[in-house]
Amino acid sequence: MQVDQTDLGRGDPIEFRAFVGEDLEGNEQIYSDRAVRAFRGVLDGDVLDIETRQGDRPIGKIRRAKNGLYVAALMTNANVLTYQELEEFNRFAVAHGNDFAVQTHLDRGFPAEKFKESYFRFAKALVKVGDGEGRDQATGMPYELVALTNPHTDQGPVRMLLLFKGKPVADQQVDVFFRAAGAEETTKSSLETNALGEVVFETEPGFYLVNAVRLEEPNARIKEALGVVWQSLWASLTFRIE
Repeated sequence: MQVDQTDLGRGDPIEFRAFVGEDLEGNEQIYSDRAVRAFRGVLDGDVLDIETRQGDRPIGKIRRAKNGLYVAALMTNANVLTYQELEEFNRFAVAHGNDFAVQTHLDRGFPAEKFKESYFRFAKALVKVGDGEGRDQATGMPYELVALTNPHTDQGPVRMLLLFKGKPVADQQVDVFFRAAGAEETTKSSLETNALGEVVFETEPGFYLVNAVRLEEPNARIKEALGVVWQSLWASLTFRIE
């Protein structure tokens, strides 16, 4: 999820866009009541309505922004995909730092081909309006990235915290995708959370997508309802530095 607008001021509208793809390239999505479980904004601790309408693109808007740092949080319902072969699943698992998954898959006697995974997205965007003063915060999503420093106003590197059900996640891969202002090339850096569940990285002007993927076995209810043997939780956070 991202906001393309820059130099937003008090009273300006904010338009939120959602994309599905890789390396900051993807197809823009429309808003769907069936796909979205929750979509809300937070400013200075106050929860705000984000205006949505079925089929709209952008997926939501705030008509008149106030000064500060907006936190937008989007939580999706389950989607399901099918892996045709185990190697395809292995490539995905390893790419996102879940190397354990294939051995677990074999140990559990799961199918070697044509098996299913459900996935949930927990996306956030930090949006600077005016001076951009303010703080990110945990919004209660099951898997969530929280910026411990404000990338728009704080000096020095950005610190981020990864949470699972409200608790810090240590030793988890976190990918930072970056595209410099006016550039077409995207760079990727893979970091790992420390014992406190944090990662730290330097920034420069441009667009950032920070992403973490958790692979786990779903509970019995989801297994039965969706016919899946795995589920993935995708936490992401975007921001743009001018």
